[in-house]
Amino acid sequence: MKAAGLVLLLAACAGAAQIAARPASADQTRLSLDVIRTLERVFDNGLESVRPEPINVVGATRGLYLPGYGLVFTAELDLTLTPVSGGMMLRQITPAERAAIHDKKLAQLPVLEQLMRGMVTASARAADTLPDHERIVLAVRLWYQAFEDQNGLPREILLSTDRKSALSGQKLEVSSK
Repeated sequence: MKAAGLVLLLAACAGAAQIAARPASADQTRLSLDVIRTLERVFDNGLESVRPEPINVVGATRGLYLPGYGLVFTAELDLTLTPVSGGMMLRQITPAERAAIHDKKLAQLPVLEQLMRGMVTASARAADTLPDHERIVLAVRLWYQAFEDQNGLPREILLSTDRKSALSGQKLEVSSK
């Protein structure tokens, strides 16, 4: 019996030794879920309030904090309220309408980029416990219907920077696919 008790004690000690101690700064950099949710809503509301041509939020903004990396947001958007075509009860989109939709979407790209830049800056301000070297990333996937002309329109826009640069307005990395 004593041998069995000794084996259990040694196993418990070995198991406890494998549990990594949480760094003291981990709790300090942890972002409140309320802050992340507020930033999600701020970005979605900003997108929906664009006038005269609103941006259609297809998939609401979602954010998460990755300890050691930073704050990441994703969203899925249609640059305009695009009509649906095809089917029995739905109308056909004319070539002139297709061209107009394409032009509207091209015109919306700078508006979207400006909103995204504002979101990154607002996130840097609101996430005051985020270390200056950690990243703030905003990835937006753009939605298109099969009939649309996608020439010159990206499928995805990605903005990324560290918190310090976002606060100072410098070094914002933008890429489009």
